[in-house]
Amino acid sequence: FASVDVGTGQHLCQELLLGPSMRGRTRIVATQPNSGRLRQFDKILLLEEGRVMEAGTPEEVLATDAFARLQERDGKERAGDGPRRKTQDATWTFGAEAVAKVCEKKAGEKGTELREAEDQDHITWDTVKWWCRAAGYWNLVVFFSCIFVARGCDLYQTVVIATWINNKMEGDVNDRWYMLQIILRTLLSMSLHIFTMWAASQVAISASKTIHQTIVHTLLRAPIDRFFDKQPIG
Repeated sequence: FASVDVGTGQHLCQELLLGPSMRGRTRIVATQPNSGRLRQFDKILLLEEGRVMEAGTPEEVLATDAFARLQERDGKERAGDGPRRKTQDATWTFGAEAVAKVCEKKAGEKGTELREAEDQDHITWDTVKWWCRAAGYWNLVVFFSCIFVARGCDLYQTVVIATWINNKMEGDVNDRWYMLQIILRTLLSMSLHIFTMWAASQVAISASKTIHQTIVHTLLRAPIDRFFDKQPIG
């Protein structure tokens, strides 16, 4: 709910979590200490420093001192003046500074380097090689072979027409023979162009499928502090 506005958050809560599609199912929701929203749930577990501090019905938990402290701390975090606290390996402040320090500690690099890497849009040979593997080498061979044969067939047909004209100027020729060749070459050329379009579709489908699977696989396994805490660019 923290990433959406109030109206959208209320809609998600009422129509999704408490809506008919989820009715009769057990729902486990991790959310902010919003008393109005928490009153709509059956049971609340209040966590602090990774430990369960309070558990019970909304009326019981909302009346505890632990919930009051959590609300106060949440309000300070949102205001940007959260208190400093010391963990086992670092001292940090709530908010953007904490995220930056965790990123630098885990990745061993500055937080801006990820942004710079994502902003690069030039194509390298490694990118081309990866795309060729995604499209399938056999699909590419078939596609380019079809293009080569189709262009050769078109060129041969032009040669046949030119030869027919030259022979026609020099004397009588068998017109039916040349017309038959042109018709056969035209049919062959049309078939090759259709097969070329089919081969191109196979290349595109194979590459798109691999790219889609790779993106989904990468997104679902992206470290929380290295991707999802940043706004997308471009």
